[in-house]
Amino acid sequence: MKYKTYDNTILVEGKKYKWSGYCDSGLYTSTKWSNMKCKITKINSNIVFIYDYDDNKEYTFTNEELCKNKVIFK
Repeated sequence: MKYKTYDNTILVEGKKYKWSGYCDSGLYTSTKWSNMKCKITKINSNIVFIYDYDDNKEYTFTNEELCKNKVIFK
């Protein structure tokens, strides 16, 4: 299955990427990541499931959340 992101990147389920982004979580916390290894584990209509190898965690994002966090895939 394929997923088109806010910046017209086409993500393919099962494919590995490097991703970068920035999340402003609040007044005292923010997270920035750059060129982290990930894999698109599942695509479910408007939700993409991303497994981050470095964090050993799976994240879920909508297209709006990808845009808000300025996530880019390479």
